[in-house]
Amino acid sequence: MKFYLLLIVLLNLSTLSFAQKALDIQQAELVGKWQCNVHYKDDDDFEFHDQFTEIFHTNGIVSTVGLVKYKDGVAQANVKYEYESKWKLQQLKLMFNQFMTKNYEIDNKEFEQKYEINTLFSPNREDIEVAKVTQLNKEKLVYVYESDSDEYTVHCDKN
Repeated sequence: MKFYLLLIVLLNLSTLSFAQKALDIQQAELVGKWQCNVHYKDDDDFEFHDQFTEIFHTNGIVSTVGLVKYKDGVAQANVKYEYESKWKLQQLKLMFNQFMTKNYEIDNKEFEQKYEINTLFSPNREDIEVAKVTQLNKEKLVYVYESDSDEYTVHCDKN
């Protein structure tokens, strides 16, 4: 009986060790520079197309620089932005928090006010964003943001 208990304990430890190694491999694949894009359009013709570079650092910081183009059927706005946040990968959930905007430029102030776009880029956001990773390997990263009413998918290629 003691032998079986010992065997069960050893199997559980090796499973935990394997799971930790798999997570380490996934995080190692995530670290580096990625070219990303996302396109979203809702039923009211509001849409955005975001092209950005994300650099995932081993210290848990991600640096992001991009250009997002917004349209609503009548007007449009372009936003250049740069921010850093903390990242963590846990069980195929990619979590971002502690956002710090370093640069934010918009070319249409009326559009900004109408849709309150500046709140998305406020200097020190404490939001926590969680995305489901659907693909991760040495060359490709795909993650999905979901909310009660919307979903959009981010596609990235490693540089």
